[in-house]
Amino acid sequence: MKNAKPNSKTLPTKPDRLDLQDLSLRIRSAIDKLGIEKREFAEAGGITAQTLSGYLAAVREPSFSVLCGWIRSFQLDGNWLLTGQGEMFSASTNQKPNDLPLDEISEKLTPEQRNMLTYKRLQTELGTSKERIADGIDAIVMGKRHGARKHSKESGFGEDVGFSERGGEGIGDEAGV
Repeated sequence: MKNAKPNSKTLPTKPDRLDLQDLSLRIRSAIDKLGIEKREFAEAGGITAQTLSGYLAAVREPSFSVLCGWIRSFQLDGNWLLTGQGEMFSASTNQKPNDLPLDEISEKLTPEQRNMLTYKRLQTELGTSKERIADGIDAIVMGKRHGARKHSKESGFGEDVGFSERGGEGIGDEAGV
């Protein structure tokens, strides 16, 4: 068997490790711009605050999954996070995470309370009447307490969808459609 000829095309060389000092500064900058606690930023990457401290001290390099967690959770631009080039936030989003109303991101609220505030804001932006929004929030609360809402498999939608015109019923209910 003949020896294989070397490929005339050269593959790009693997870049050297990330410049940890620069990455550390970008991580700090993102945390500051987002206006969140370091602990919350760490959790979004699936790591502990102690591990994040190692990144901020430029002694550890975040894994791919950690970086992806931050990019997804905060709509950070991956190119900016890795290289410092471009904008901090992804161009695909027109609202930066820190533009959310403070009451929606308050640590004093439960996740359910945050969800209800977000639901109210989004429905208001869509022009939904106050009465219908109130009915929807009531349905969410009742569904959480009494299991009144249909599960996504039963409703035929990809998620629990809320309420019908009659209020309190899942959209997929035969009588509520």
